[in-house]
Amino acid sequence: GPMPLITTRRLRSAVFAAMLALVAGMIPGSVSAGAPAPPGECATIMDTADIEEGMTGWGWTVVRGDRPRHFRVEVLGILPDGIAPGRDLIIIEVSDVPGSNFIDKAGGIWAGMSGSPVYIDDKLIGAVAYGFTLAPSPVGGVTPAEDMVDVLDYGSASSSDATRQSARIRVPAHMRGELAARAGVSEAQAQEFSRLPLPLAVSGLSTRGLQRFQERMDDMGIPVIVTRGSTAPAPTGGPFGTPVPGGNFAGVIAYGNITVSGIGTTTYVCGGQALAFGHPLTFSGRTAFGANDADALRIVRDSTFGSFKMATIDELFGTVEQDRLAAIRAVLGSAPSLIPVMSHVEDFATGNTRNGQSGVTTDEFVPLVSFSHTVENIDTTIDQIGKSDEVDARVCVRRDRGAGAG
Repeated sequence: GPMPLITTRRLRSAVFAAMLALVAGMIPGSVSAGAPAPPGECATIMDTADIEEGMTGWGWTVVRGDRPRHFRVEVLGILPDGIAPGRDLIIIEVSDVPGSNFIDKAGGIWAGMSGSPVYIDDKLIGAVAYGFTLAPSPVGGVTPAEDMVDVLDYGSASSSDATRQSARIRVPAHMRGELAARAGVSEAQAQEFSRLPLPLAVSGLSTRGLQRFQERMDDMGIPVIVTRGSTAPAPTGGPFGTPVPGGNFAGVIAYGNITVSGIGTTTYVCGGQALAFGHPLTFSGRTAFGANDADALRIVRDSTFGSFKMATIDELFGTVEQDRLAAIRAVLGSAPSLIPVMSHVEDFATGNTRNGQSGVTTDEFVPLVSFSHTVENIDTTIDQIGKSDEVDARVCVRRDRGAGAG
């Protein structure tokens, strides 16, 4: 009858599973030996409801170059509605695995780790996206993967993510003592988490220009650390790179002389789309920023800002189409269209002339890039501090969006 057949099948599968487990145990570097395999595409998502205090897993991020490295993660608790109504925050502690010390060297979580994927039992629980406001620390916050993957379903036309959120999250009084002790900070410093600032790499600006850019971003309420960056040419179409979970991700606001890009980490890649950061870039909703790879130079430990990643911009991935509370979403393999901004400065006293050219991805940043462009060109061309009576400066913004800044 059918009974023995079922039993035999079950027995076979049990024996097969046991053999697999035995083989896995023999392979050096297998999961059971303690070294996880690098994450792949289309990871299984763990429900936030299944995540419990005390669970441990791995996070992935890039310290130098473009190769993701892993670190240890322990879940300390869940803050219900921590990020916003209906949006929980997973509180974690990060630490180095044997043989590496990059967490320890940086004093914990750094700016640029935003989007670093965290896995428990090979399931994605979310992305590192928050840290203590007043001190660098190994204790931080993870945006749940469940909320991030919702952004994949947003239509390209519009969507409803009207939840506004402060970039700061209060820590309940009863949790402060334990978190402060774990993080090695005072209870006063453990009062709130804030969105990890993105290192905003800006090229073509003097120190004064970078300070002006920082002030403007502060005014806009966008948490960034403005750093000196490299120029990146306007994309002209392919070839396109493919982001990898735990790899670098740059959301590019402008290309050319004034290249502006927020540096973070890729969380999830599947079906020609990628999610990154675990928080917004500028929180502009539907958008059209560039999505590029980046090459990490080093992690800078800074006593003012905390530690942050310095990186240069690399090949194009595609276009960031959604800039939301839980994640930014890129469509891979399509170049962003750009608004060309050109400036021409001539100093009649010295005969110096200079032409500047950038391509801006969204309307909201045209004024800031145009202004920065022109001021820097004037400073470089007249080659002096103070005014020159013999300078001619013009800026031209072409409203017909082209594929490149031509």
